[in-house]
Amino acid sequence: MFIFAWTKVHCPNRWLFYVDDDTIINAQQVIDFISLRKNVLNRVLYCHMGQHFARRNPQSKWFVPMSIWKPALYPKYCQGWGWLIPPNVLSLLHDTSISNLTEPKLWIDDVFMTGIVAEVAGIELIESLMACCGRRDFELYEKSLLLAQMGFYPIPIFVVPTSIVPRQVLPPKLKPPLFELIKFPTSSSKRFILEQSGILNIETSIFRSCILQ
Repeated sequence: MFIFAWTKVHCPNRWLFYVDDDTIINAQQVIDFISLRKNVLNRVLYCHMGQHFARRNPQSKWFVPMSIWKPALYPKYCQGWGWLIPPNVLSLLHDTSISNLTEPKLWIDDVFMTGIVAEVAGIELIESLMACCGRRDFELYEKSLLLAQMGFYPIPIFVVPTSIVPRQVLPPKLKPPLFELIKFPTSSSKRFILEQSGILNIETSIFRSCILQ
């Protein structure tokens, strides 16, 4: 919830793209996606949806006892690796999440924020193309807002507009069409590319981004 509070204060009129740090963002696709929707701000949240059973095994990382959540199933919610949130919904999610009327205050953030809170606030989840898991499929990438769970590869591949990358950081003999496949070995390079493309980094323990327009 901290990131929603931070964004509400520092960039309240921006879209928030909330993603895991092992995610590759298709910046151009995100910009195009928002451009078609930025003037129609309904109560919607764009993501890849899921619905799962509550884990009852105390040894599980996601264990939730029946005293906290009694139903077998959680409400439909957004998979944690990517949520694209309009500015009006960002504020609504934050305010509803801290309301005493919103219960239970579940510690599984994706279930709580995009399932329980979204349901209470009347926010509709919209299925959007966000690909998973570690797939190196360029055609799929071109159509997707992101590729998720890529962190287990030692050198991920980033596809970025070359116009936003200073030439001194491009590999030798690289031609400058709109997009190139460029290998970067570190997350700091990924952060640099995203910042150069107009996506503001708000990094704590997990990478989050607030899209500038």
